[in-house]
Amino acid sequence: ALDVVASGLFASIGLWDFPSDNDYARSRSVLEEWGCMEFAERKYQFLSQGEKQKTLICRALVSNPALMILDEPCVGLDIRAREHVLSMIEEVGRKPEAPTLLLVTHHVEEIMPVFTHVLMLKDGAIHAAGPKHTVLTGENLSTAFDLALALEKKNGRYSAVVE
Repeated sequence: ALDVVASGLFASIGLWDFPSDNDYARSRSVLEEWGCMEFAERKYQFLSQGEKQKTLICRALVSNPALMILDEPCVGLDIRAREHVLSMIEEVGRKPEAPTLLLVTHHVEEIMPVFTHVLMLKDGAIHAAGPKHTVLTGENLSTAFDLALALEKKNGRYSAVVE
C-alpha cells in the first residue's frame, strides 16, 4: 500500500522510478493522517476493497491536488466500508486546504454534506444542475431514473425511496 501511495507522487500506475526517502516519508505521513498505517506494509492485492479505496484516496492526496475526481468510490463496498470511505471523503472536503471534490455516483446516499452542488444527467445530457438543495429533489430523481421516487433527508444525508 505504501508503494501505491508513493506512486501518486509520480502520477503513474505502479512505480517506474525509485521513491526517495522524502517521498516515502510524505507517503507515510498521508497514510498516518488518514488512519491507514495499519496496512501500509501489506501488499495492495491482499487489502480489503475498503482498504484499497482508502489507499487510492491517500494516493491522490499525497501530491496535494487542486481537484480530486471520485468516480464511484464506493462500488463493491459493504455498508460499513462504504461509510468509512464516505467519512474519509467528508473529512478531506472539510480541511482548509481541501482540493475541489467532484463525486460521480448513482446513489444519493453517497452525497455527503460537504458537497454543495449537483449535476444530474439523464440520457447523457444535463437534466438539472445547481445548488444541492434545489436540484436534489424527488421530482428530479423520478424523472432522471424514470421511476417514482421520494427523497428523504436526515442529518445532512439523503436517501431515495421507491414510491
